[in-house]
Amino acid sequence: MIFASCPVLRIVQPMQQPRYDYADLLSLGAAIFEWAGLPSDKAAITARCLLTADLMGHTTHGLQLCRAYIKQFE
Repeated sequence: MIFASCPVLRIVQPMQQPRYDYADLLSLGAAIFEWAGLPSDKAAITARCLLTADLMGHTTHGLQLCRAYIKQFE
């Protein structure tokens, strides 16, 4: 790598994003939707769809929408 010898660039480390287990996130999402009143099968499907969006890089359409979805149930 051309910049490997630059002492300034060697100090800079890329930001580490926290990583979470897929199964844990899926369980969490499903539990949130069940808590909000969805049947368990629909809660799991909804959580899986949102988590898939996150994994595809569409974070604006991912699990962060749980709150907005739950407001629609009220």
